[in-house]
Order: sequence, then C-alpha cells, then structure tokens
Amino acid sequence: MASFWRGEFIWHGQRLASAATDAFYWVSSTLAMGLTVVSLFSVQGKLSWRQREDLWLALLSVTLLVLFIIVLSIGFDFGPCVYPSNEHPYFTSGRLLCAAAVPFFLLYSQALDWVLSGIPRMWPRIILFAGIVLFILVSQALVNWPAFSSRYNFFHLNQTL
Repeated sequence: MASFWRGEFIWHGQRLASAATDAFYWVSSTLAMGLTVVSLFSVQGKLSWRQREDLWLALLSVTLLVLFIIVLSIGFDFGPCVYPSNEHPYFTSGRLLCAAAVPFFLLYSQALDWVLSGIPRMWPRIILFAGIVLFILVSQALVNWPAFSSRYNFFHLNQTL
C-alpha cells in the first residue's frame, strides 16, 4: 500500500522510502477504507442514493483489483527472477494498482469528508486537511532529496559537469 502512495523510486540500488511515512500511508489508507464503509451504512449521512452506489462501486473495484494482484502473486513461482521474486511478488508493487487510484481517492476523500464533517467550524477542517497534504509533500521531498540533489538527475542536465 505504501508504494501505491509514494511510488517505487530506486536510487543507487536502494528503495527511497521512510518507515514513518509508510506507516502513515498504511494506517490512513486502512482507516479511510473502513470509515468509508461505516459512512455508507450510516443513516445520518448526507449522501444521496447515487453517491452511495458510486462509492460502493469504487470500494468493489479497489477490493477486486487488490485481490486480483494477490491471486496473480500466489499463482506463480517466480524462481530466480529479480522482479517479481518470491520475496517481492506482484502485490508488493503499488504501481500495479494505479488503475484503482481514482476509486481509491474517492473513498479516501469520502472518509475525510465524513470525519471532518463532525467539526462544526470550517477553519479546523482546512488546517487538518492542509496538515495531511503538507506532511505528504514534506516527507516525500525528504525521502527523495538524495535524488533531487544529485548533479546527475534530470534537473541538472543543462549544467556543465
């Protein structure tokens, strides 16, 4: 799930990742899926029948895609292959779940809306949402900083070596 959010960037043979950021992605994604299901069963919600139907379809598509990737991973013995391998089969690659990005972020935004709607004033909602966005941006910038600062990346190609 974490590589679905952050990508699978490799720099000098090492995956660019942060344990804290990955934990945030796992926890927030799992909570978002669960809270969306709870909000769909909630009678107090302000969702129309059509919106509920769309969110159920989004939940079904994300779930089926994840299950499909897991079945593909279990169905094959990858032998001595580097990727996919027995240690890192298909389901460890977030990029294979890109087809689920739009439905997943619909579910994520529904969960955020449902949780933040309990806050009566608008400015705390904006601050919480901005905090999440800022955390994601700063943590990704810090994780990718070795690649950004290298003189061999794309942004430094026009400079003389």
